[in-house]
Amino acid sequence: IGQFAMKYKAGQTLICTYAASNAYTVGKEYNVFDHPKEGLSVRGNDELHDSLALIISKFKLKEEPKEVKDVRPILDKQES
Repeated sequence: IGQFAMKYKAGQTLICTYAASNAYTVGKEYNVFDHPKEGLSVRGNDELHDSLALIISKFKLKEEPKEVKDVRPILDKQES
């Protein structure tokens, strides 16, 4: 398995940063899934799956929004 494939896991979302072919679009999101024969893969615009171990296009992991804690109770306490 290529090092690229090992960085990701099934269920994550990748964003294309460089499209080596018309199978992918820069800025578009693609979901990682575990193909039974090819391992971790993404499905391109052509609806074909591509193994992350062999893919030439470049991707980055979509950052999940971080949970923001509500600090109002703390601020209210300090004002009292």
